[in-house]
Amino acid sequence: MAFPEDVRLAAVDTMMVPFYEDALRRFRDHTIKRLVHAMDGVAVEWEREEQRLRSLGADEEVIGDLAADFFLTAIHVEQETRNILAVGLYHLFERQVTVFTRSAVRFRGGGAKDVRGLKGAGKGLAEIGLDYRDFASVQEIRVLRVVANTIKHGREGARKEKDDLKKLPREFFRDPALSDQEADDDGSLDFDLYVHRHHLDEWCAALLGFWEEMRTLCWNQEPVTLGSLARTESEPELDA
Repeated sequence: MAFPEDVRLAAVDTMMVPFYEDALRRFRDHTIKRLVHAMDGVAVEWEREEQRLRSLGADEEVIGDLAADFFLTAIHVEQETRNILAVGLYHLFERQVTVFTRSAVRFRGGGAKDVRGLKGAGKGLAEIGLDYRDFASVQEIRVLRVVANTIKHGREGARKEKDDLKKLPREFFRDPALSDQEADDDGSLDFDLYVHRHHLDEWCAALLGFWEEMRTLCWNQEPVTLGSLARTESEPELDA
């Protein structure tokens, strides 16, 4: 895509940000909310299953066992749905940041082929003055990264994220369906992570906040146009 020479570099950097924000909002509103809300009323479904079994004349003990199995399966599906939504949300954002970084570095005359993942993007952006480490949203995003990678890669992911896993709030190790359960991490890597509903809401807000902060950072940089940047790069170096 060609741009006029007098266009601000910040305008080029941020031209895709509204599309990133829109994608995150759509994922939140059309994927997360739809799937999470579809799991509402599990207790009601359990009662309906009991009534259905009774209508078939099943033994009361059998009814209790089958209904309990139905309930536990539904709870498990609900939890796995929240977990996989966290993975999808993180990788959507990670892809956005990677593309953003490659574009920003390229417009400054650099090569960005090796930018991979959030850590690689962070390094690449810091080198061109777009260091986001002090953003208010970063801590939540780091938690999302650890949770998503651990869920996606299982025990191998847990080994890679072991130090960061120890820093997670204890609620990530508690099944929300069992309110009085102790944290399920005994120092080994044989545990589950539990994403709660409020985590998804908080992460969506953090990712949208990231792009708002990045937009502000880009426009607060020293004004530079593409034309002046190109002229600076083409000027021959003077001999000392």
